Amino acid sequence: MGLNTGEAEKTGIFESPRQAAAGDGRDLVLGDAIVLVQFNDPIGKILSNPAPTPFVLDGVTLASVEAFIQGIKFSGTTSEGARVFGLYGLEAKHAGRAVSVKIAQRREKFESASVYWKGEEIPFGSDRHLNLIERAIAAKFKQNPDAAGALVSTGNALLIHPIPNAPHTSLKAEEFVRILMLIRSDLATPPAA
Repeated sequence: MGLNTGEAEKTGIFESPRQAAAGDGRDLVLGDAIVLVQFNDPIGKILSNPAPTPFVLDGVTLASVEAFIQGIKFSGTTSEGARVFGLYGLEAKHAGRAVSVKIAQRREKFESASVYWKGEEIPFGSDRHLNLIERAIAAKFKQNPDAAGALVSTGNALLIHPIPNAPHTSLKAEEFVRILMLIRSDLATPPAA
């Protein structure tokens, strides 16, 4: 059972772009909310995980957050993860598709699945996994002034990501917008004197 429109407006979780707004393919401002339809508007595009916003995390250069999310799905014993770290856009998003299906199949059978970072095996979907993704997103914004500026330009608006969550997703829509709003708050707060 889905969220009704009132619940969705409070949480920023919409089951479809149509529920969020009539949708004309751009980021839409709904009162004090901004709907992120990632590839069609400059703000949504740069805030999205596939955006070409290179950053360094723990000494590793990554072309995009999506490259990080997909690349850590590959075992540390393969060079495929390192290759994926250099991707952005739909190429990065689709690079982990086959391994994502395997993760989903394992989880459907209640078997464990893992991601791999800096020689460490981390349970897929765990708090450690989510914290690692959160660190990557924060690094993106700290190291990319244009992305940080776009995020801060959203002011105090509720950010809404109307993309449905796939069963094998590493980062649920509600977690993504929560992380963005936390980072935005940190970026907008002047440093203490």
